[in-house]
Amino acid sequence: MTFTAVPNNGGMAPTYQWFSGGTPIAGQTANTFTSSTLTNGQVITVQMTSSAACPSPAVATSAPVNMTVNPIL
Repeated sequence: MTFTAVPNNGGMAPTYQWFSGGTPIAGQTANTFTSSTLTNGQVITVQMTSSAACPSPAVATSAPVNMTVNPIL
């Protein structure tokens, strides 16, 4: 699964942090996050910090994505 953050008012060089259940995912600071180990019920979000001069708000968090993982038949 690949997630891509599309910034709105991010400035020239926004920064990102991806989260699983509110816990930062180590090393996941790009605008994309790819995983093949997600589990059923896991909640993924991304937080973007804008580099714009006067953003409002400066930090934005995405809506949560609740994972549904079905077994291979």
